[in-house]
Amino acid sequence: MKRTSLMMIVLAGLVSILILMISCNSAPKDTGKPLIGVSILPQQYFIDRIAGNLVEVFVMIPPGASPATYEPTIGQLGKLSRASSYMRIGFVEFELSWMGKIKSTNPDMKISDLSREIEIIKGSNEEAPEHAGHAHEGIDPHIWMSLVNAKVIATNTFEELILLLPEERDFLRANFEGFLAELDSLHVQFSTMLSPHQSRGFLIYHPALTYFARDYQLKQYHLELGG
Repeated sequence: MKRTSLMMIVLAGLVSILILMISCNSAPKDTGKPLIGVSILPQQYFIDRIAGNLVEVFVMIPPGASPATYEPTIGQLGKLSRASSYMRIGFVEFELSWMGKIKSTNPDMKISDLSREIEIIKGSNEEAPEHAGHAHEGIDPHIWMSLVNAKVIATNTFEELILLLPEERDFLRANFEGFLAELDSLHVQFSTMLSPHQSRGFLIYHPALTYFARDYQLKQYHLELGG
């Protein structure tokens, strides 16, 4: 009986040590870089193009998840407690529903809005559909689906990164200006290709190219509305 009891104690001790080792190895590692939270994957691309590996970015809404219905995990909210900054994209339903909770998780975290200075589209016509559960008061949230808007988003991102990393101003500016040059070049190419087709329409399932259509004077006709 005593031998059995001893074996149980030893096994319990080994299990405890194993659990401790696993928990230590799986704990999030602090890279020492400023941690930036964003809502959607395209935002990470903007930050990566300008800041390179100077910062660590984590995306709240994983690929394939709906911005209208996604709920953050406990792990994500825990990671937010270490973040220096949260850059919201503007009007996606996830932000409208969860931004209060995100802010309360880390009151010291700066929250900035990358949609500032963008001419927002409202309304329910063909070019700017109001789709319930995915927009706010008829606002189309897909601002990143436009090269014109992308320049504004990049500028807002650059300004926030300068505030976060003032000692890296020259590096950030060089990357930012190179990125803008690429966006300008793409815009010229699209304008040239699409100028003969102004006022013509295109068919799409989900109305995600409203701002793109505005940039090049096209009409967007969508099949799906409000899910």
